[in-house]
Amino acid sequence: MLVFDNLIMGFDMGASTDVEKDMSSGDGVNHLVVGCVGTKSLKGPELKDFEGPINDKFEKWFNALRKQRAKRKAMNLYGGGMWSAYMDAYDAMSSGSELWVVSAGLGFINGKDEIPGYNVTFKGGKENSVSTSVRKKREWWNMLTDENITSGCSSISELINSLGEDDFLTMVLGRDYYEAVYDDLERVNSGKDKPKADIALVGIKEEFGKYTPRVPKQLEEYVVPYRDYGKLREELDCSMIQVHPRTAERLITNYMKEGDLELDIDGLGDVYGT
Repeated sequence: MLVFDNLIMGFDMGASTDVEKDMSSGDGVNHLVVGCVGTKSLKGPELKDFEGPINDKFEKWFNALRKQRAKRKAMNLYGGGMWSAYMDAYDAMSSGSELWVVSAGLGFINGKDEIPGYNVTFKGGKENSVSTSVRKKREWWNMLTDENITSGCSSISELINSLGEDDFLTMVLGRDYYEAVYDDLERVNSGKDKPKADIALVGIKEEFGKYTPRVPKQLEEYVVPYRDYGKLREELDCSMIQVHPRTAERLITNYMKEGDLELDIDGLGDVYGT
């Protein structure tokens, strides 16, 4: 496995340190976890330019990333309609909240981390897709999290397992991204050690009592599913790509006001599988 020095990569680690301080302070912290988007304000390596088996391709990819000098805070790097909706959801949280990005090119990063531009996605059918294979997408994500390019939480499961009972986390991803991070989510504690925080997983469909995409069994109780995408879009009055981010925004707004995750929207399923 490759090992890259964080300082060589040139990432700003200040944000991750702040997160650790907040978590240990005893005050609840709000977290929003979102997927990366294609629109970026900096250009960078494109995965289509690298060939070979996935391990070799990953090594070439990270070597290319190391050479990038231009960097911006993640929350300022991304753009477009979906990112705008993500930021509206983030803004609905209280001050001091943390934004996290599931990046197909860099791994699990904090919104304040300084990162380069890049072009790779877990979404299938794109020229810069990691793979159409779910297994290979999971391998890629596992390699990214193993590298840990930030000094804070290196994976989604690490973040969730560190949450306190006063914390709140909303994760909103598309199908391809949920599929890619499945192994990571499977490492979330269960049983008597399960997270005590309020958690909501958005972007998962419920049909005939089953969830698509699948999530590990111990996380099913946190799913806020949708049942009818068309009705949900009509209710939220947004573009197709904004449906899940706008759902998260409504959910967060209600939670900040009422302190619960009950949300009555046409097209949305029952919260927590009730």
